[in-house]
Amino acid sequence: MQRKLMQHKSYLILAIAALFTTTTLPAETVQHVITVPNSTLNYLSGETPLPVSVPQFDGSLGALTAVHVSTKSTMNYFSMVMNFGPSANVTADYATTANLRRPDNSLILSGSVGDQQQAFVSSFGNAQFFGSAEGTVQTTLNSVADVALFTGAGNVPLVLGGAGSVTLSDPFNLFDFTDLQLAAEVTVTYEYAVVNTTQEVTLDVHPGSDVNSVNLKSQGVLPVTILSTADFSAADIDASSLLLGDPALAGAVAPLRSAAEDVDGDGLLDLVLHFSTPALVSAGAVDAASVELALSGSTTSGSAIVGADSIRIVPGSTKGKGK
Repeated sequence: MQRKLMQHKSYLILAIAALFTTTTLPAETVQHVITVPNSTLNYLSGETPLPVSVPQFDGSLGALTAVHVSTKSTMNYFSMVMNFGPSANVTADYATTANLRRPDNSLILSGSVGDQQQAFVSSFGNAQFFGSAEGTVQTTLNSVADVALFTGAGNVPLVLGGAGSVTLSDPFNLFDFTDLQLAAEVTVTYEYAVVNTTQEVTLDVHPGSDVNSVNLKSQGVLPVTILSTADFSAADIDASSLLLGDPALAGAVAPLRSAAEDVDGDGLLDLVLHFSTPALVSAGAVDAASVELALSGSTTSGSAIVGADSIRIVPGSTKGKGK
């Protein structure tokens, strides 16, 4: 006959403290490994809930495209069998199931581990069964709801439901107790695509001029305009973040002042900037060999912007630091 083993009278649910480490892997993935320590299962009354706290994906890294989840569960068991009947061969079957669930209790994945022990037990004798077994199961989540669930700045409170069973096959009279435990390693790998949020803007050095002359001996200012388009408004630019300089040189200079003005007559307000020419020269942001000026900065919402325009140095020079 099949008989359920009696639960150990000293059974206690162990407190779960999920310990995790975080690593950044190549190929645009981030991985979290959560270790759930050995916990005694109340296998006579359904699942034992084991909390698993998973750090969410940092959306500033890019766009989350898939969540790869796996559980490596380990079953550990110990049983003492007392035989009050004639000598007999005794077989014990152990099994655990690890059910990983979302906060709403819906199932993410389920993995089972089983093991079997056999022993010959003499009349009024006893036997001890102990051992462990491992199993791994995995799945990939990419629904809109799951991507939203796993993206943020906090943690996702998942639950690993540990369920177990122990059965004993014998034709005689036995008494026994057992301790069945489940440990697990939950691995969550976030796969994401890097999103380029840099906005390329239209830069015009010396608005209205095709030559864009820069006199290194000038004591005045260099006018530069960021033009608005149908897809981009210069009003969204944080002027205090702007820097201008030759991309081949190390220096860059902030504007002296800025103003909103419709420079090209298209009905859209552009951003007019004025840079000190002496400051550009002394900062190493332009020299006699410069042929281009590039501008960098950000919008008021934090998105990066870049833009560039060609220039011609006057009067001519035969020497330059950057070329």
